[in-house]
Amino acid sequence: MVTIMKKKSQYVRLLRGLLLLFGPVTFALAEPIEFVPCCAPLDRPVRDHVAFYEGPLIDGHAHLDLGSSKAYRDDMLAVVSQGILDGLVLMPTPNHGRMDAAGGSVKQMADLAVQSGGAISTLCSANDWNTWMGRQLSVSDAGLEKRKTELAAQLDSVTCRGIGEIATRHFEKWSGQAVLTVDFRSRALHALFAMAQDHKVPIDLHVEPMNRGNSHEQSVFAELDEIFNRYPDITVILAHTAMTSAANVERLIVRYPRLYFSIKVVGRPKHWHNLEPVNFSKKKKAWLYEDWAQLLERYPERFFIGSDYKFARKMKKSPGDSMSVKKYTRYIKRYRRLLGSLEPQAARQIAWDTPRKLFKME
Repeated sequence: MVTIMKKKSQYVRLLRGLLLLFGPVTFALAEPIEFVPCCAPLDRPVRDHVAFYEGPLIDGHAHLDLGSSKAYRDDMLAVVSQGILDGLVLMPTPNHGRMDAAGGSVKQMADLAVQSGGAISTLCSANDWNTWMGRQLSVSDAGLEKRKTELAAQLDSVTCRGIGEIATRHFEKWSGQAVLTVDFRSRALHALFAMAQDHKVPIDLHVEPMNRGNSHEQSVFAELDEIFNRYPDITVILAHTAMTSAANVERLIVRYPRLYFSIKVVGRPKHWHNLEPVNFSKKKKAWLYEDWAQLLERYPERFFIGSDYKFARKMKKSPGDSMSVKKYTRYIKRYRRLLGSLEPQAARQIAWDTPRKLFKME
């Protein structure tokens, strides 16, 4: 009897330790989709250009790097005031917190949101949370509560429309790019999921299922299933169309009614190392793959444009070198041309209706 009681006491202490480390444990059985392994051929059929979409458009996923001038930010404001597009959602990159004085550009994003009268909005927390979560699995109660309090105040503001961009798997796609991974067991990560659900705002996730030919697909899809099991009212955005195939995205759409996807034009597929591009790019022209075009037309209410543009970026080794505002206007024209190859109703839904509703940009 003494031995049994001793083992029971050890079990209780272990369970309490797990609760302190990870928070309440939910024993939901993850049943991921039956996914199609990477990757689809890059030379498959594409959709011909038909027209040029000229309706309202929101870019729901972009960034502002450090070092922008007032003149540069005035040019950014002109993009929305002069009708190049009608809305812009800015957020820190997942690795933003690695940079010294990164908070300065976060404040500039918030200032742009105010100055634009709501045409520009922001997503919050990536600067304070992502690299912090990536450094350790265990976080202190004091550190977690401090960040939760600060994030709650941001989410209650008029400029912050959600949480992101949060990366749990962010690999090296060009030489020198910082790698960032966050353990799915992280108590801090689940605090973000809970706050997104409680505040009824979307959380934008960057989760790469492939890393230079190595598959993480089984884990990625199992973790996504666990998110929706534990947080049934959460709204999740998978950045860059989840970086998987159209077949897998359709299965995710059918399974999770609160899951959305941003559409990124990948001009240089080789930099993504088996991460499927949504479009085919050649000689600075772009076409939607036919399988993606059909998927977008079937489920336009689940997609929106997310350029992933890095305003003011000056990293010469990056594919995003010299990211000027003038260059951004050319990017937007590319998206309008791609949208013009879709059925008009689907194009408007993706360009305007879906992101306006998702980010509450009335």
